[in-house]
Amino acid sequence: MVGVAPTVNRWKTPETTWLQVVVFGLTCLVLTRVIRWGDTGGVIPEPTGLLLALIGFFALMNGLYVWLITNGPLADEEE
Repeated sequence: MVGVAPTVNRWKTPETTWLQVVVFGLTCLVLTRVIRWGDTGGVIPEPTGLLLALIGFFALMNGLYVWLITNGPLADEEE
């Protein structure tokens, strides 16, 4: 399987583990909202939410890309 993202070739079972990456990305985005809502009075630095959101979006996009090329519409169909 050849993909644009070089990390896909290193995954042992991308057909099943892409969902874990998507869940991790969504968890990071939810944590960003929790940190924003529960403003702790300056205990957590301001860039923390930005960094969590960035990591979350990257993980979410990576997981969705892996799904597209393994199980989704861009998957190679073997006949």
